[in-house]
Amino acid sequence: MPKITDAVTHENLVCPFCSLHCDDIKLDLKDNKLYLRNEVPKSCKDKFEKFNQKSYQNQSSKIKGKICSNDEASNYAKRLLSQSKETIIYNSSSDVNITRELLHSASKINAIIDHANSPIFLKNVGIFQRRGYMATSLTEIKNKSDVVILFSNKILNTYPRLLEKFLVPKNSFSINSKNKKIYIIGDKKSNVADCKLKDKRITFINFNNKNIPLLLDSLMKRENISELNNTVFSKLSNDII
Repeated sequence: MPKITDAVTHENLVCPFCSLHCDDIKLDLKDNKLYLRNEVPKSCKDKFEKFNQKSYQNQSSKIKGKICSNDEASNYAKRLLSQSKETIIYNSSSDVNITRELLHSASKINAIIDHANSPIFLKNVGIFQRRGYMATSLTEIKNKSDVVILFSNKILNTYPRLLEKFLVPKNSFSINSKNKKIYIIGDKKSNVADCKLKDKRITFINFNNKNIPLLLDSLMKRENISELNNTVFSKLSNDII
């Protein structure tokens, strides 16, 4: 058995901190702390650092910001629930088992379940209800797409390895990945700043993403609409259509 001060190395782990689930993580575990060995963007490293900074104090039960015992917190919660006319259970970043327990508890007391990202979920549900919804997988994008148009202002900040792992990978099953073209459309200054991968396959286009419907309509009709920036339309129509 290794001593507690000895470093234990783990390889090919799946990162749990975002939905990309990168499966090439290398970690050293020493003194109950994680040390990332991969060369990854700073925002990825920061998530592991935050894990190391967790303390028992942060994990303790609290009532109005003051630390208390679990029994005290449980009794206080019971009193609140018994007096509540309408209860909302707010869920954020919990695992499957915890989510199941939350749903089970909500069904018992007829509570409302909400989530930190519900505004995003509801936007997608609204699109599905109004127009229908077509989706693909990141694996299909990685292996089958020769052109990718990405409308976003902050996605490369939220998912730092999206380009490296899926959009401009080194290898692809069914296409020559060297010939792929990636167009990132939105706030060019922000997107360039968030992009940690320098690659000639990536083109940044400055665009107000509120006008996405106009742009797509123009591309389908192959005729520019006057409200659009003609440079954007010309670039996409020449390279894609």
